[in-house]
Amino acid sequence: MIKSKLSEDFLKALNIGKAVGSTEIPINTEAYEYYLRAKYKYAKRQNLEDTEVARGLFQKAIELDETLFQAKLGLGLSYHYSGDYEKAKDFFEKALNQADKIGNDQGVSVSLNNIGIIYFEKGEHDEAMAYHSRSLAIREELGDKHGIGVSLYNIGLIYERKGEYDKSLDYHTRSLEIKEELDDKGGRAASLNSLGIIFDRKGDYSKALDNFTCSHNLCMELNDKQTIGYSLNSIGIIHHKKGHYDKSLDCFIRSLEIKEELDDKRGRVDSLFNVGIIYYEKGDYKKAGEYLENSITLQNKIGLKSKELLLGTTTYLFLSHKRLGKEFNSKEIYALVKEVEHLDKEFNFRLFELLEGKSFLEAAYRQVQENVNAMENKLKEKFLNYPIPKAIVEAWESIEK
Repeated sequence: MIKSKLSEDFLKALNIGKAVGSTEIPINTEAYEYYLRAKYKYAKRQNLEDTEVARGLFQKAIELDETLFQAKLGLGLSYHYSGDYEKAKDFFEKALNQADKIGNDQGVSVSLNNIGIIYFEKGEHDEAMAYHSRSLAIREELGDKHGIGVSLYNIGLIYERKGEYDKSLDYHTRSLEIKEELDDKGGRAASLNSLGIIFDRKGDYSKALDNFTCSHNLCMELNDKQTIGYSLNSIGIIHHKKGHYDKSLDCFIRSLEIKEELDDKRGRVDSLFNVGIIYYEKGDYKKAGEYLENSITLQNKIGLKSKELLLGTTTYLFLSHKRLGKEFNSKEIYALVKEVEHLDKEFNFRLFELLEGKSFLEAAYRQVQENVNAMENKLKEKFLNYPIPKAIVEAWESIEK
């Protein structure tokens, strides 16, 4: 009875239940105790030392019970956030095989979901979509509302990355509705952040900031240091788009400090990139170059394969070099452009400034017009006076004259 009750409580805490029709698996309660201690320690981590302690506890749980796939998922998650994608993927695949072997469909769906996230981080969007779609199908079959919300969210991220914003908006809205129904504050924070990204892409910066601020407030309520760092990053992006560079820099620096404390290498990549952009906007090209170079170095170190991010970072780095009269390799930029599925207006414009190719400016201008055509008159005027859209329109009109 004790073992059965413990099993139910542990699985409930993980949102991984017993598979329908599966045979009972003997519970190693000592292994579960180590697993729970690891899970708690990792959730409450404040620094790299806490992460290492949690990993040690996860590893001890696995040593005591090789069938404990939840501990493998936890260990994989810790390596995912520290940027060791291959190690994370290895643990997720081991968890998938174990969950499949014992017939735990929820464990299979979680493992598929996590492998999909790794492919997404590496920029392999079709592979990511395949894993998330398989995970979603299992979760719908099980009636796992929480899991369905997670899968909808992740598929929404892929559509956003592909530039299919209406599809992305649909998936994120459906995900948010489920999370609100379940009173899942952490999930709501994530969905609000992603909806903010969609409104950002559509040029509605006020709505984007509202969503990012609501997300940040939920993260603060939960006292989740890692998500606080990410929400600060999102808020900083909108302040940048509005031309509020000092406010933006403050958010990015605070975000970077949190990610350094937690040894969140993937998060540091973004924050270093964003700090570099702001120093570029402020005309400090030397400092901008230092941050951007650090971001690229870290991207290479952790094996991050996001061509979009690498192109953006390299573009701003080479622009900084150009402003300082230094040489840059334009062939490297053109090679990266060929590999990127979708470029937004900001990067099309920066590529025009860097390479002086009219086609990039034309694409940026077309994207601005697409944004404007979908807006109400009051929002159009505001949008066209923000720094990037304004610069794009002025540059295009100057060339057309």
